[in-house]
Amino acid sequence: MIMVKLLQSIKNFCKNMEEFKWNYGIAKACVGEYVEAEEILLSIHSEKMVEDYDYYVGCLSDLS
Repeated sequence: MIMVKLLQSIKNFCKNMEEFKWNYGIAKACVGEYVEAEEILLSIHSEKMVEDYDYYVGCLSDLS
């Protein structure tokens, strides 16, 4: 929960950074905030992150 609060505090400064979206989405999922986590992860447009099955697709399928 501490990590989510930390990431929320810097969200306005980093919200367009793909790495931030990834970390924030994963942190939200870890604390059970699955709807928000899915929305954040779906906003990632980085081809490298989106095509990485182990991290991106695997996480999204766990949220469904």
